[in-house]
Amino acid sequence: MNKYLLIAAILTFIAGLTHSLMGERFFLVRLFKADYPEALGIDESINQTTRMAWHLTTLALWCIAILIGVVAFHPGDALAGWIGNVIAGFFTISGIISIIGSHGRQFLGLGFLLIAFFIWFGIS
Repeated sequence: MNKYLLIAAILTFIAGLTHSLMGERFFLVRLFKADYPEALGIDESINQTTRMAWHLTTLALWCIAILIGVVAFHPGDALAGWIGNVIAGFFTISGIISIIGSHGRQFLGLGFLLIAFFIWFGIS
């Protein structure tokens, strides 16, 4: 078992959990309280779709955490290394986009870069 990959899996799971909790507490509530004109077509079904998509992102992060965990138990395997590189690349690109998009005001990008670092360190 590779402890660096296991740390990355745990951090990814925590990122998903934080995404859902913070989204419900700070983002989605404000979005749904907004008083949009009915002419824009914003109604309850749009709000439900937005909430569903938000939490599907959390589910995707948890699935990625499971994949990282599987790689942690097979770190020398060529396929595991390939999967690790793909996931680390995803987190690197996501981290850079998050930092640029938030102008450095959110810690999400740094968290993603930290996860990528642990994955790359674990598979090397």
